[in-house]
Amino acid sequence: MTKKTVKTRKKRKVRTSFKIFSVLALILIIVATAVIGISFFYKNLVFMGEESVNSDADRYMTNTCLAYYPKGTRKGKEVARNLCRGVEEKTIFDYEVETLGEYTIYRYDDDTSFIVDKNGNDPKLGDNISEKGQMIISDYLRYTMKKAELDYAYTVGFLEDTYYPTITSDRYSYTLDGESFVCHFDEYDIDVKIPIEVIGAELGMDIGQTEEYVKPVYISDKRPAVALTFDDGPSLNEECTSKLLEELYRLDAQATFFCVGRNLGPNTKIILADGISKGMEYGSHTVSHPNLKRVSSEVAKSEVMDIASWFKEELNYDMHLYRPPEGAYNSAVDEAVPLPAILWDIDTEDWKSRDPKAITDVIKNETFENAVILMHDIHPTTIEACVDEKAIEYLIDEGYQLVNVTELAKIRGVELKQGTHMCWGD
Repeated sequence: MTKKTVKTRKKRKVRTSFKIFSVLALILIIVATAVIGISFFYKNLVFMGEESVNSDADRYMTNTCLAYYPKGTRKGKEVARNLCRGVEEKTIFDYEVETLGEYTIYRYDDDTSFIVDKNGNDPKLGDNISEKGQMIISDYLRYTMKKAELDYAYTVGFLEDTYYPTITSDRYSYTLDGESFVCHFDEYDIDVKIPIEVIGAELGMDIGQTEEYVKPVYISDKRPAVALTFDDGPSLNEECTSKLLEELYRLDAQATFFCVGRNLGPNTKIILADGISKGMEYGSHTVSHPNLKRVSSEVAKSEVMDIASWFKEELNYDMHLYRPPEGAYNSAVDEAVPLPAILWDIDTEDWKSRDPKAITDVIKNETFENAVILMHDIHPTTIEACVDEKAIEYLIDEGYQLVNVTELAKIRGVELKQGTHMCWGD
């Protein structure tokens, strides 16, 4: 066989191999194109006729998932892709839109959400957090820890460590997750999520008009509770109501205050607004503190309800409790006053003794689970018992949650409605 013949055969083999390879490649291309086409057709067939409720929506699709997202938002496409990841059954994700000042929030049905600025980008958070921002972070930290039922979160030591002046930026790192401002506390190994509409303004974000801040509260059904109640206030004496409010807030405690009309006005309005922001509850103790059994039904009603009207008009607070002066009521009072009457289980007689130690001893010796304790926030000696004699700390050390009357009524199974008398046998 000549060298020429060998070369010719080699060339034929190469050409044949190339032809075979070309044919196989062409087949693969045709198959791949067909698969892609079938897949695309299948996707559109599966979700044929489906439309977003939003006219500017774009779509991200897999064979089993269709996720809409706002057109032109890179963050939106990323969220849509994540929503569809791992979805095995036909699923459609659509979103709702809310404007928050200069920002837009997009929410999906599965609680996924994200927020962007007017340019469609992630918001830039300011480094300087206001004092109110510190308070909000402290509130949510305590709420989150208590909700996790961590025993340490119910101790005086923890509450002192998380009092808002101590919540400085070196104690946590933060990020924006969805529409939540998330603070991570290494020392507690916990993430604290705060809705951006709650704290955004304290981070330098222009989120427009927002509702008044409501302190989050968690009540455990695994721990005993008592309700502290304070009558006859508020007081402008700096050693009374304001000092008591700060001590309650420092220890993440609630209380219910029954106010009288003679102490309501422009000056005390500031104290009351502060108490509401700190999570306190307010009830009526009448305008002029009469024995309601000795007045007409019309007078009894106005004595109680004029306080409720003032709170609504001046503080936008809905009052739904009252305490009859001297605990005096009868069927005529029940019919006249459209609120439940809150009495008490333990009378500290702080108005009589004016002795901080005696008041504290009553609390220590007579308190029991689910009790309502009566005091008055107009006496400096009562505040001294609660703060300086550490009566409130004592109750927390004993394992009690300090809740308001409404929460305690739920625990006791008392329905708060007109004609209800809570305590004295309910």
